[in-house]
Amino acid sequence: MVADILGMTQDEARVQLRECALALRRLCEGPLRGMFDGPTTAGEQVWDAPAVALDLSALGAGRAGSDLALGIVMACGGAFLDAKRTERARAAEARGHGAPKVIRVNDEAWRALPIVGLGEYYQAAFKLSRETGVQHWLVLHRPSDLRAAGDEGSRQQRLAEGLISDAATIVLYHMKAADVPLATELFGLSSTEADLLGHLS
Repeated sequence: MVADILGMTQDEARVQLRECALALRRLCEGPLRGMFDGPTTAGEQVWDAPAVALDLSALGAGRAGSDLALGIVMACGGAFLDAKRTERARAAEARGHGAPKVIRVNDEAWRALPIVGLGEYYQAAFKLSRETGVQHWLVLHRPSDLRAAGDEGSRQQRLAEGLISDAATIVLYHMKAADVPLATELFGLSSTEADLLGHLS
């Protein structure tokens, strides 16, 4: 019995594990039905393609439970891709070759950063990139997406903003004048860089 293992009464376990139970139910009956409750319909060769895209757009932003569903899909998808990368690395090393380099583009990262657990995932991914051979790209719309990852001063917000320090390269495009002061603060821009940022085409 799970309650016994956790040292709780059944009522305490029911309350503590309710969100987890609902999330697992969504895997089989909710918006994720068909994604995790059966074998993959994609052949093994798909994962050896030069580019693989996991399209999560069906998990629409703002829908009830969509962020939790997105978190589950990203955690499972990331773990699956990591396992496949490890398999390829071992196979390459067995042939006397170096592990193939991988670029993982995390588009629309503004949706992922506020989800508890994904900030930690990105932090570890950035810090261990040399060890894993995976280069992570986070694509955001504007600098305030980092601040919006959590409440002011929260761990989620600090994790999101900490990714700036862990990033080896930051690419900035034109920003509206209202976004330039925060970008200047977060990215440590000089006055010349800040001025250019607001006037790029």
